[in-house]
Amino acid sequence: MSTLSYLLCLLLGIALPVGVIYFAARRAWRQLAVADAYRVVARGLGLSVDTRGVSVHGHLDGRRLYVGEVLEGHGTDRHIEHRGIIGLSRPLGLGLLIRPRTSRRWRRRARAERVQTTDSDFDRLFEVFGDDEERINVLLDDRLLAAVTAFAHRWPDLMITDHHVRVILKRPQASPADLGALVDGMRRLADLLVERRRAVRPPKALEGLVPAWEALGEALGLEVEPWLPALVGTLDERRVQAQVRRETDGFHTEIVVTTREHRDLGLRLQPQTQPDGYWSVGQDIQVDDPAFDRGFVIKVYDPNAVRRLLGEEARALLLDLVADGVVIDMDDLRLRLRHAPLDPADVERVLRASVAAVEATGW
Repeated sequence: MSTLSYLLCLLLGIALPVGVIYFAARRAWRQLAVADAYRVVARGLGLSVDTRGVSVHGHLDGRRLYVGEVLEGHGTDRHIEHRGIIGLSRPLGLGLLIRPRTSRRWRRRARAERVQTTDSDFDRLFEVFGDDEERINVLLDDRLLAAVTAFAHRWPDLMITDHHVRVILKRPQASPADLGALVDGMRRLADLLVERRRAVRPPKALEGLVPAWEALGEALGLEVEPWLPALVGTLDERRVQAQVRRETDGFHTEIVVTTREHRDLGLRLQPQTQPDGYWSVGQDIQVDDPAFDRGFVIKVYDPNAVRRLLGEEARALLLDLVADGVVIDMDDLRLRLRHAPLDPADVERVLRASVAAVEATGW
């Protein structure tokens, strides 16, 4: 072997371990940078950070926000994805789905018809689905189309639905500036979607419901938003919303009752049958009530505090609501019920029962 060959082997022997150390250090530095970015942005926006530094989550202007790791797939196909998601302040009720044509990650079957927008350039980049092409095109004006295009230019794996703005990230945002820009971008899109929705008439299937909801709103002293329709205001000194939401099996009422200010417990209460999603953190807590423990998953910072919170009366009222066929989701800021009936008499009954359940917690 020549001297040059020896030298090359020596250099290679040095380069390999140095390279391994470099990439390991770079990965560790990036993980620390991501965790620091999450902490900085969370502190600035009043959000929470996962204890492992892999997500930032909470409520932003009353909308649920999550940016971080999500475990996807099953068995040997399980893998970690980095996602951002923000809920809309009102459900759109239009069967809306917008996704990039080039993305393979959002390939779920659309539950509405394909829609052609008024912008052929936009249609070359995105697939759009909705229940009513005319209403979707009123929603998607030039300003909204431009906003979606601009967002997707920076974060291309985007999906917009009636309920959320979601994005898959190639890697977690490792600087406060980048993470802040992502959150601001999702928030602006969510705000613009709801703003534009106010200009769209209710779905055809709900137009006949509006007068009855207007009468109910007047009787309860609540503001009526006829474009959904929705009722918003204060009932028995509680901030409430009742709004129509499009589900896979049709239209139902969604009810939200806001809690009063209190110590943050990190509460997440969901049905046992509901898959663990973006928002859940912590371990399931039992409250020594077999019917309640079978019905709900509870996650919270302080198990003793949540047992005091969910006393006998509160548990009984929540179980009565479930027996009525609704789906309950509760956290520190609000009690939310889905799949409630549309009939105004039923809406009032469930709305009052929901307020009573929150009142029983003391929040």
